[in-house]
Amino acid sequence: MQRLSGRDGAGVCCWCLVRCCWRLCPKSAEIQCGVIWAMQNGFFNDMPVKSVQAAAASLQTHLETAKPAILAKIRLGNKIEKDGEAELKAACETWRRSFKA
Repeated sequence: MQRLSGRDGAGVCCWCLVRCCWRLCPKSAEIQCGVIWAMQNGFFNDMPVKSVQAAAASLQTHLETAKPAILAKIRLGNKIEKDGEAELKAACETWRRSFKA
């Protein structure tokens, strides 16, 4: 499992973050895919580990409100396709510029 290294130097595996963030509030498969993809592709790397839960919630809101078509593609295709990956990357870049850890 990939480990994230936040600015505070702590390494945390993606699965531990997801399990911790969503233990009491299950998320749809497309939201989980989108957020885990963002984690694995470095969008959470430069933030403190303590901010990851808020960041995941913020990304979820961004995807649900600004980019629901991306979530629909993931849901209908049961995976992130190449064209959907480019859209997801652009959406994550937009979200990351606006999110302050």
